[in-house]
Amino acid sequence: MVALVAASCAEVANVVSENALSTGPNGPETPALAGVPFERVSIPSHSRRLDGYLVRAPADCKDPPAILIYHGYNETISRWVAVQALLWRHCVSSLVFDPSGEGDSTRPASLVNLGQDAPAAWAFARATFPARTRLYVLGHSMGDAVMLAAEPQLNPQPAGVIVADAFSSIKDYWTTHGTSRLVLAAMPDWWDNVHAIAKVHVPVLVVASDADVVTPMDQGQRIYQAANPPKQMAVLHGYKHNGIRLQTSDTWWAPVLQFVGSPGVSATPLAPVAGAGPLSGDKLADETQREDMLRAGAVDMTPSSAPASLAPDPLDAAAASIAPPPSVDAPPPASPPDLRPPTHP
Repeated sequence: MVALVAASCAEVANVVSENALSTGPNGPETPALAGVPFERVSIPSHSRRLDGYLVRAPADCKDPPAILIYHGYNETISRWVAVQALLWRHCVSSLVFDPSGEGDSTRPASLVNLGQDAPAAWAFARATFPARTRLYVLGHSMGDAVMLAAEPQLNPQPAGVIVADAFSSIKDYWTTHGTSRLVLAAMPDWWDNVHAIAKVHVPVLVVASDADVVTPMDQGQRIYQAANPPKQMAVLHGYKHNGIRLQTSDTWWAPVLQFVGSPGVSATPLAPVAGAGPLSGDKLADETQREDMLRAGAVDMTPSSAPASLAPDPLDAAAASIAPPPSVDAPPPASPPDLRPPTHP
């Protein structure tokens, strides 16, 4: 019986890789809609081409870092425009790309192609940004698994790894969402982020939210505990799973900006965009001054120097925090409701 279920799971995996990982074409939004200059890039990955948006930090920024973004399931690069605009304003360059079979990238989508696309995107980013640029990788949701599985292959190694809203393993994810034990017993655990993070030997930042019901915070905590030092964990308050891009704000991004060493806010104004309305589905942060990092109790962080066995428990209200007490926690900024079906890894 278990063998039969295993065979069925393998067939399901094939269907997932050929169909469920594919998306429709990329949306019309580009960073230009937010007044941010960008380059539309085509990234080579074996015989395929991956579509991407490349945004370089403004010229007045001193020694800007850069982030390569591995986005999540059922998304395209057009949904990351608000994020790229915020990073640009904070003197951080960025590159976000669609893997094979997603958006306008070459088809088909598959688990094999995902595994090839991840290091290909890194090689392109490393060759594109100046050699002196501190280049980080950031994954979100399913993108975390793709990024972490590929990280040992990245050469040279990134300046740091940012794990956002991640599941601890694909089995843990399906367990959380009620999958039967029989199916789980036969399911191949092709993505195990706890195992993968142990192979990472560069600085790590894990970001999780206490309001994420898709990948609960305890799964991010397991990843943090398995990571090698130096490492940090940032616990966000009130942000849902896709808050990274649907509630784009300085508050959500504060720990990331601190981790990558954002040099500050650029004085370069956004370019005027004739007739441009609000970004579809995303909130573009338009503050003119940089918010105080980790302010108003919206983020708690573990000390970066804490060893795994001694790291404060982010679930413990008494844990060391550089934020004010929870009684003054600020809710995340208002954003338009997301009327699309929930996005799962």
